[in-house]
Amino acid sequence: MRKSLIEAVKFGAVGVINTAIGLSVIYALTYFTDISYFLANFAGYAVGLAVSYQLNKIWTFSAKSSRTRYQFAAYIIAAACCYVANLAVLYMSVRFVGLNEYLSQLSGIATYSVSMFLISKFIVFAPTDRKELSQ
Repeated sequence: MRKSLIEAVKFGAVGVINTAIGLSVIYALTYFTDISYFLANFAGYAVGLAVSYQLNKIWTFSAKSSRTRYQFAAYIIAAACCYVANLAVLYMSVRFVGLNEYLSQLSGIATYSVSMFLISKFIVFAPTDRKELSQ
């Protein structure tokens, strides 16, 4: 239980770090280049996602697996699925529950964060062999 709590705190810290880096990329590209803000946004999210993957693999979950390509692909798919869940909760919160848009955003963010943490912990970075399980 203690290990999971520490991982959750680290996961949150990684979220703050990758958001800051992603926003920095977006703002730098928008300010210093003629790139469209859509492409800047895409680049910022891509860099943030890559940073998030690396930090979560190495620091949050201490994943020792050599399945890096599989893990990265699974991480991208997980992020996409969690984002869809975020949008679904956002939509349902506004449309059916009657929450205002601001509170609905918070519920969507919470949905994304919790589901991404659980998928990362139990699927993407889960130990795969006896050697990893014993560490």
